[in-house]
Amino acid sequence: MLGLENIRLSLSGNLWVYLLLAVLLVAFSVFIYRYTLPRVSQGLKLTLTIIRALIFVLILLLIFEPLLSISNRTFEKRSTFLLVDNSESISAKDSIKRSEAIQNLISELNSEEALNLKVFSFGKNIDSLSSENPKLSFDEPLTNYSSLIDLFKRNEATINSAALVSDGIITEGADPTYQFEKMQFPLFTVGIGDSTTKNDVEIFDIKHNQFIYAGSQTKIQTVIRQNGFDGKQTRASLFEEGKLIDSKDILLSNSGINQIEFLYSPKDGGEKKLSVSLTPITGEFSQLNNSKTFFITVLDTKVKIALVSGSPSADVSAIAKALESDKNIQVNKFIQISRDKLWDNKKSNSLDSSSVLFLIDFPSTNTPQQLMNQVLAKIEKGTPFFISVSLANDFGKLKLFEKHLPFFIRNISQEAFQVQPEIQKNEFVSSFSQIGNSIAVWNNLPPVYQSSAEILPKPESKVIVKSKVRDAILNSPLIIVRSIGYQRSFSINASNYWRWSLQTSENNPDFFRNFVNEIVKWLSLSGNKKQFILSTNKKIYSPGEHVDLTAELYDNAFNPIDTAQIALSISQAGNKNELIMTPQGNGIYTASYTPDSQGDFVSTANTKVNSFSMAPATTRFSVIASSLELLDTKMRVDYLKLLANSTNGKYFSIEEQSNLLKNLIDAAKKRDEGILTKSEFELWNYSWMLGAVIFLFGFEWFLRKRFGMI
Repeated sequence: MLGLENIRLSLSGNLWVYLLLAVLLVAFSVFIYRYTLPRVSQGLKLTLTIIRALIFVLILLLIFEPLLSISNRTFEKRSTFLLVDNSESISAKDSIKRSEAIQNLISELNSEEALNLKVFSFGKNIDSLSSENPKLSFDEPLTNYSSLIDLFKRNEATINSAALVSDGIITEGADPTYQFEKMQFPLFTVGIGDSTTKNDVEIFDIKHNQFIYAGSQTKIQTVIRQNGFDGKQTRASLFEEGKLIDSKDILLSNSGINQIEFLYSPKDGGEKKLSVSLTPITGEFSQLNNSKTFFITVLDTKVKIALVSGSPSADVSAIAKALESDKNIQVNKFIQISRDKLWDNKKSNSLDSSSVLFLIDFPSTNTPQQLMNQVLAKIEKGTPFFISVSLANDFGKLKLFEKHLPFFIRNISQEAFQVQPEIQKNEFVSSFSQIGNSIAVWNNLPPVYQSSAEILPKPESKVIVKSKVRDAILNSPLIIVRSIGYQRSFSINASNYWRWSLQTSENNPDFFRNFVNEIVKWLSLSGNKKQFILSTNKKIYSPGEHVDLTAELYDNAFNPIDTAQIALSISQAGNKNELIMTPQGNGIYTASYTPDSQGDFVSTANTKVNSFSMAPATTRFSVIASSLELLDTKMRVDYLKLLANSTNGKYFSIEEQSNLLKNLIDAAKKRDEGILTKSEFELWNYSWMLGAVIFLFGFEWFLRKRFGMI
């Protein structure tokens, strides 16, 4: 149901000034048609006077930039969403008792008609349940709170409030607290689980670079958490492919936290499987969390970068400084000083020999055609590239590169405005890097200037950072990445990002440098031109968790092939499983596999193109000894309270069902006021307004001509 709430017309100037000028112009229209030559009828005089007055009033209105605001209130039947954690950790202890408590809660809430209850279960995925007879198995191998955000966004207009029944343990995805804060309805959290603290020692976290260079030393920082073993001794060991690299004896701290640091220097390139393990201590609640496995990609050689810029700028200086801070990077600069002069062009062949391109404000109006052709030829050969786009670009010239860019260029404009970055953490981690993904850091970065030209990501591209003005997300994203075939590209749709290197100097002094170096490493992974690629959605899995595999297949010209048959073989400890991958279009093939044992798995894909066998594509993954859900089953009460408070909701234990029901009913009553939507129309910016003035001028001229007044 729709109800008109308010209509308001506002002007950029003072209303009384407008009315005074309008009266004077109407009076002037009366005056100029008071006497006419030749004399005409009073009816024609009146018509001409009204037309001229309308012309003056409309022109004056355009000058005062009228804005029409219309407010509507929409009334829809809203629902209360109940989300139940269906993961394994819920049933780790007292499973029957907890299951009964959840079923009783659903039954009590469903009996209140005012709530219009809708029930969902969640873990790795979200499923809708019957509120009359909900079936919960508590067997989901992972808990992903981030998936709830999409559900809430799709249904936000019809949600009164939401209740989340969980133990607060997140085993997949990012912490969604920041996204929950933006919701327009309260979230009530209901704690269910084991709140007792167990005597245990665990590897809590491992911090490491995702990409490193062969022969270079990197730090692997390990956080060990314990309870009940103050002053006890254990040993932490670092392994590469099962081979011992280093070990350290540790005296467990009374604070419950120990931090140790391993130094790791890989000898050659490739994907390395590393793990950190603790020697078990008698009396531990579980030894399954005494080890943690992770993968690191080792790059073989020193990276040669050509830094090409359309003009000198602070952004160029900041990027160059960050690049030159890494001894594994060789930077050759091509900075356009004028149409005929390049700065620091010491080696004429250094652009041709570069393995990565950094294009900043390139091409510009001063960029010569020869340099454009040289850069375009490098990109066409598959050289990975970084590009930043701003008003310094010549968008007409940039259009020549559009085929290879990660975005489309629409509605070219020469205006810019300030925007704030809005990191998309899940996409950032899965499509780019695990380094520098802190929401808090990105929220505190200073604004940058973004062109008002419409930059739209291509379908195969990923948006890892969006642009926002205040809290409004813009259509043109800030950072886009693209990986297709053997080529990768990374784009920043802004200028003045050099300020990111200054703003974070106090709390995060290495943020900008690390961010730029991660871009280099990510781009460098393009590697050789591979026509056949196989990958998994991640590297570490829990027992029973689905493994999603993706293959990409291209011909010699790197056009996607959609008609091939790809046979997939998955091997582990002498056992082999055979699958046929399903084509998805655009050269993409997929398959899903559920391992029935733990250990290291090798996946090999084989296919033929025009009767010729392609070189097999391989990848590997590991299944850890125990479910992530069972490594630590203690209920996170503090986190559930934080989540509720961030949305103006409240936390309840599973026993406080009556208090929860009362709060949900109150929330439903408050939200019955409907949704107020406001539409604004800039009347001065509509072509029909100008068209009306032109029509009235033409009609007045026609009448004057018709009756001999001209």
